[in-house]
Amino acid sequence: MTKASAKAKGKKLEVLTGKLLGNWWWGQPFPRSHGSGSSITYCSDDTIIAGDLHTTKDFPFCVECKNQELWSLDAVFAGTCKRVEKWWVQTISEASIANRIPLLVATRNSYPIYMIMRRRNVPHNWDNLFCDMDRCFFLLVNTEMVLVKLEDFVKRVSRTSIELYISESKLPSNVEVIGE
Repeated sequence: MTKASAKAKGKKLEVLTGKLLGNWWWGQPFPRSHGSGSSITYCSDDTIIAGDLHTTKDFPFCVECKNQELWSLDAVFAGTCKRVEKWWVQTISEASIANRIPLLVATRNSYPIYMIMRRRNVPHNWDNLFCDMDRCFFLLVNTEMVLVKLEDFVKRVSRTSIELYISESKLPSNVEVIGE
């Protein structure tokens, strides 16, 4: 695959993810971030844009999208997928800067689009949100993770449920407040 076609493949996932998450959260797609997440942008409304999507100020997630072939679910579940570990470290880094919950979206040819996040991002675990959908729990970098199809998540989890979890905790436990 050429570099140009790999970039087009990544862009396609970012656009699709922006549509799914944006329509779910606020009724219109989230656009891709300038430079597709290659830099952090400080906006005039005091929000920080990090990750691959330019989201609303109240959207709690920092989204990193990966559409590559050199990974498999078997390797992820066996704990031998260094590529997904690397993606997760990048996602955590950007989410920490943006003071948001890290959310990795990943796919490859012939795979659905998966959402990967920490099983526990707030003092509550997210299990209740995922209880009526297919999901897998696994360890990644010594952290309990959950994997679900992104499409199932946006169909079955309400924005209100997410807002309730966030408001109960006031701040995701994985995030350090900048300036404190």
